[in-house]
Amino acid sequence: MTMSRQLRRLAVVALALGSTQVLAAPDFAGTWKMDAARSDSASGATDPTIRDGMQIITRSDDELRVETIRDGNRHVARFPLANPGPPTPVGTSGDVGVGILDRWSDSELVTSTLMQINGKTMTVVESRRLSADGREMTVVTTLRIEHGYIDSNPQSKPITDVYVRVAP
Repeated sequence: MTMSRQLRRLAVVALALGSTQVLAAPDFAGTWKMDAARSDSASGATDPTIRDGMQIITRSDDELRVETIRDGNRHVARFPLANPGPPTPVGTSGDVGVGILDRWSDSELVTSTLMQINGKTMTVVESRRLSADGREMTVVTTLRIEHGYIDSNPQSKPITDVYVRVAP
C-alpha cells in the first residue's frame, strides 16, 4: 500500500472519529414542559410543590442557556462552552446564575450552578437525560450546601422531573 493511500485511510478514520465526537453530545435545545403526573416537583415531594414547569434551552457558539419557569417564577442559568479557567472559591465566583458544564456526553448533560436559597449558598446540580427518541427529558436535581454551614446532611434527596419537548 502506498504512503498516500495510507494517509487517505487515516484521514477517513480521523473524520469518522471526529463526527462521532460531535454526535456524542445530545441536543437538549428546545422548549420543554414538565409532565406533572410523572414529576417529583408536582407530587408534593418538594416544598413548595410546583404545578407548572417549563425549561427553554438554547445553545450558541459561546454558551448553553437554560431558562427555567416554575409557577411563573423565572430563573436563567448560563453555562459557558469555553473553558473560563480554573474554578474560584464560592463568594468570588461571579454572578449567581453562571454555572459550570460538568459533563456533556453520550445521553447526559450535568450542570452545576451556585445559587442563594433561604440565605444559604447552594450548588444546584442538574443531570439531564434524553429519551431514545429525543421527545422526553428527565432532570434529576440535587442541592448541595456549600462551605461554612454545619449540617448533618449537606446534600438533598434527588428530585426527578420529566419534561416533554413542545418545540424544537
